[in-house]
Amino acid sequence: MLSLYKNIICTTIYQAASNYHDEFFNSLLALNSLKYTLVLIYEDEYDLNEDIKSKLKTLCDVKTITNKNESSIIEKRIHLMHKAIEMDGENIIFIDSDDCFTSNGVDLHTENLKNADFSFSDQILIDSESNLLNRTLFSNSNVPDELNSPTDLLQMNYCGLSALAFKKTALEKIELNAIPNNILALDWFLCTQALTKGLIGKKTKDSVVLYRQHSDNTFKKDSKKELVLRKIQFTINHLSHFKEDSFVLQKETLEKCLAALKRDDQMAEDLFKSYNSTLFPWFEDISKLAKQYKKRYTHGK
Repeated sequence: MLSLYKNIICTTIYQAASNYHDEFFNSLLALNSLKYTLVLIYEDEYDLNEDIKSKLKTLCDVKTITNKNESSIIEKRIHLMHKAIEMDGENIIFIDSDDCFTSNGVDLHTENLKNADFSFSDQILIDSESNLLNRTLFSNSNVPDELNSPTDLLQMNYCGLSALAFKKTALEKIELNAIPNNILALDWFLCTQALTKGLIGKKTKDSVVLYRQHSDNTFKKDSKKELVLRKIQFTINHLSHFKEDSFVLQKETLEKCLAALKRDDQMAEDLFKSYNSTLFPWFEDISKLAKQYKKRYTHGK
């Protein structure tokens, strides 16, 4: 029996992004086609505008879910994935509710998933006022067209959740309940886990979303040293959940680097001179720092 829905679009609605919800839902309404699409919305203590719901329901099916328990962001998103898997459909497409789809964004994911298990994409950058920043996340980055091995995501993350889609049958192969709560980047973990299962990722031909860069984020309020130490620890936490030799070696290098930076202010000052926290792909800055540490202080060992 054929699925009623081709695509299940998943997002989380939360109060902090309320200024951007109209733009987000207007981008949904402007998609080339919403036929055979289900929109699955996680409402986090925030009631969606009924007028928007009514407009959406004239074009597609809309379902809302909540989780009454006090949950972390990771737990909420995993709950959303579980609910999406329960739904009738072929593809599960993620987006953040402070971003916007391009008019053919869903079509690009759908085309990709004909020949891949998950689809990832470049993202057009906009600011908090929705002004174009005249670049994309992949600008000046050598991003592979396909991801075939977990080592493809060892050093950095290309797969932002707001521009990510999975075949439902592929997402079902990942043990969502085993995803740890101490990870920072669910998208990085999810796609690395997928690659360990032998699944294949493919980059879309064009950008699927307008990605909003906010003036503040998880790390912006930190000093440079606090920023680096926190990001190293987050990366160590991520790597610790994978048993491949290359992941173990990278984790050990970062653990040594972290300990050395905490005890040696001069080393920290020297390494930080060339440190750039704005690098993309995500966490490439930490990989480059680890390479500099090995080259200067461990003779490459």
